[in-house]
Amino acid sequence: FCGVGTLALSLADDCRAITGVEFVAAAVADAEANARARGWHHVRFVEGVAEKHVWDGDVQVVILDPPRSGLHPRLPRRLLETPVSRVVYVSCNPEALARDLAVLAPLYEVAFIQCIDMFPHTPHVETVVELRRKPHQELASDGLEYLS
Repeated sequence: FCGVGTLALSLADDCRAITGVEFVAAAVADAEANARARGWHHVRFVEGVAEKHVWDGDVQVVILDPPRSGLHPRLPRRLLETPVSRVVYVSCNPEALARDLAVLAPLYEVAFIQCIDMFPHTPHVETVVELRRKPHQELASDGLEYLS
């Protein structure tokens, strides 16, 4: 959900490596151009869908900024199968956010939550949530059944 790389590029100075995933080819091209214009070679963007992107054990943080519908059902499953220590979830839909957080609750706990009213006089609100992996938590072997 990286779009033209706005979030990824704003974090680039503080990260060893960043990979943005976006399914719109033109947005990926723009994101790559934005990174090149700043001379950042540790930032890369790939065309694809987030729920199919594979990360390895070196990934420390996953930042999610999905559409209003929230996460594709396969993405929380990936986070439970290959957990990272921190997840930052930016949501424009509190209902979708609540649904997705409930799915991630077996391995993650809310460490920080902040609502931001970017659209005054409307019912819309942006919410930023930091999730941290619960210490010494492993998902039971049958814990993924409800995600299918």
